[in-house]
Amino acid sequence: MLKRDVERYAFLYLCGIKDREILSGRRKMTFIDFERLTYLAQCLGFLDFQLEIWEKYACLFDDSFGRTEDLLKESERECNVEPERCTVEEATDERQRWVEEFCQNSRCEEIRDWFIEYL
Repeated sequence: MLKRDVERYAFLYLCGIKDREILSGRRKMTFIDFERLTYLAQCLGFLDFQLEIWEKYACLFDDSFGRTEDLLKESERECNVEPERCTVEEATDERQRWVEEFCQNSRCEEIRDWFIEYL
């Protein structure tokens, strides 16, 4: 079995129902789901699985990547502070919410406790 397969199975075991449905194709993946799932895979150290998500879904969001870049540039102009600081703080808060949600949606209490400590 490939490392990517092990990471995929582990991620699917650990994640909540909604994420399993998205990754199995039973629910449509949004751009935010794509960002969130690749970030969570990276946090867990599942880099091969993160690459699998990129390879499978990135092509769906080519236009979103361009819009995101435009929004970041616009946001930098409006902030009147260091460009990185304006968007990094917001992104950090959002990513923390993703981790907390992932932990809350885990299958069992022991896993949730471990995630809270690990992540």
